[in-house]
Amino acid sequence: MKRTVIIIILLFSFSVSAQEKLVGEFCTIPIGESDVACYNFIENHNFEFTVSGCLGISTYGKGKYTLNDDTLLLNFDSGKGNENSSISLKNLNTISKDSIIVKLKVTDQNGTGIAAKIYPKDMDLMDFDFEKNYADIDGNWIWKDKKDNGLKYFVISEVGYVELEFAMDMGKSQEINIVLAPPSPDSISSKDLSKKLKIEDSDNLEIDGIKFKRTK
Repeated sequence: MKRTVIIIILLFSFSVSAQEKLVGEFCTIPIGESDVACYNFIENHNFEFTVSGCLGISTYGKGKYTLNDDTLLLNFDSGKGNENSSISLKNLNTISKDSIIVKLKVTDQNGTGIAAKIYPKDMDLMDFDFEKNYADIDGNWIWKDKKDNGLKYFVISEVGYVELEFAMDMGKSQEINIVLAPPSPDSISSKDLSKKLKIEDSDNLEIDGIKFKRTK
């Protein structure tokens, strides 16, 4: 009886120890410009999975993991959980009766300025001007135009972000803050996956025969 209890305790201790080794982020080693897959194993058996490349994250999923001998069971949550682009506006005092001025700021979700392309939607691209139709390195852009009662539609675009279209009230001077979001990654959700796991040491492991190295 005592021997049986000891064996059960040892097996349980090994299982707990193995799961503790999975705490941390493990990523594939990139070859050239290939995408990188990462598993971030968090406390309480939570995990995040991403595939990223030069244009950002292309695949994302998160959920709970369970380790059963040499099998890694991944239970993905539902939903993408990524944020959308946003716009906030504030009216400015009108200096001229016949013209308006728009001060625009473009940033990413961390507040870093983006030197994005900004141009009227109906503009002939042959008229594109690299000085007039680009925000500066800090994401600042100023537009001056004659005062009108209608709306004018603009497009903001930059590699690695979702293209955004917005309407500008041509009867008001305004300060506009725009936060651009990255493209929505493909989502792995509401899915259970079983992976073959081999833990080589505390910094290296294999998942379905693919080598992953600890990054943090």
